[in-house]
Amino acid sequence: MKNHLNLFAILVLSIFFLGCSQLAEKKKDKPVKQVNLASELNEHVSNSNSDSTSNPLSYHYLADKDLKKVARWIVSDSIEPADNKVTFSILNSISDSNKATRDYYFPAYLAIVKKSDGALAQIIGSYSLRYIKEYPVEFFERIKCDKGKECGDLLNVASSVQYEIEMGQNPIQEFAQLRRLINEKTSESDKDVKKKVKRFLGYIEIKKV
Repeated sequence: MKNHLNLFAILVLSIFFLGCSQLAEKKKDKPVKQVNLASELNEHVSNSNSDSTSNPLSYHYLADKDLKKVARWIVSDSIEPADNKVTFSILNSISDSNKATRDYYFPAYLAIVKKSDGALAQIIGSYSLRYIKEYPVEFFERIKCDKGKECGDLLNVASSVQYEIEMGQNPIQEFAQLRRLINEKTSESDKDVKKKVKRFLGYIEIKKV
């Protein structure tokens, strides 16, 4: 009788362990769903409209709007200038061959110079230099300076020009050429213009390396 019980117990245990083994094998064979977070993120980014004219971070932000309207928004502080298409278009407009175009966008240009930072601040000097070299008398006539006070607009433009010159291969020589060009082209201007020329050149400090 005892032997029969032992055999029965062994049989039950064998069946139990066999069942556990088969269950483990099934769990092992069951495929595990893999979640690739990087892939999901890339898919999300690719689905976003990075070139949207309504996205403030896009290069084409507001590119579908009238440029004159955008310029007014910048002057009125409704939007901030950035290194995007509309801002560069406005900066290009101050050197336009059409004087009416230059007249219209000049206030927006001054606002951009004043508010620029980061990448925009690093390149705005090239636009300032081109405009001043082509239309120096016009530039100094347009700038308004209160007597006895620091001329903020003039200082802002001078700072942008200084940064641009310092990025060149020979800053000392380039500044000397700019000084000579401005003095020559404003030689017949009135005293007010000449005073602003002197202040402008005085704001620029190119140090020898």
